[in-house]
Amino acid sequence: NPEYATPLGIAVSAGLNMINDSCHVMLNGKRSKLFRSGSLTVLDILMMNGYRSQDLLARSGRNVVIQLDGKRKIFHGTPGIPSQLQINGNDAKVSQVVHAGDQIHFTPASDGENAKVTLADIVEPGYESKTSVNGKMVPLDTVLKTGDVVITGREEQDKPQQPKAPAKAPVEEQ
Repeated sequence: NPEYATPLGIAVSAGLNMINDSCHVMLNGKRSKLFRSGSLTVLDILMMNGYRSQDLLARSGRNVVIQLDGKRKIFHGTPGIPSQLQINGNDAKVSQVVHAGDQIHFTPASDGENAKVTLADIVEPGYESKTSVNGKMVPLDTVLKTGDVVITGREEQDKPQQPKAPAKAPVEEQ
């Protein structure tokens, strides 16, 4: 019957690989089958294969910001490592169009390490016993967090000493 001819023809054509609605590319050494739906970019391929937009951009590690003897002090996290993308051995952009048979190599971005600073990292020798964090005496291996207020006692020594007013001599009555 004619009503079975079209589905049977499609099935036979697909079985004999006469209809080719897909193409293949290699992504990080693995074959990736993609349906042809116009032109595809590297970003399309990456998203179809489980990568996220966060994998493209590296973030620096978080900073630690404290108050040290009344002054703002920033400890920086390490910078992130950017993603790397190559098509057929050449550097590429995510907007580049991909063709059947292309070899794509993608290394996701790596975030930087957060800053980590302990009290021992910032206290000068001789001030260990005078140092407080948020008004409390703590061990030198205490990891500082953003917003901590550190007083080392150095501030008091750095202030110029005010000369004491001479004691008044007793006034003699006549």
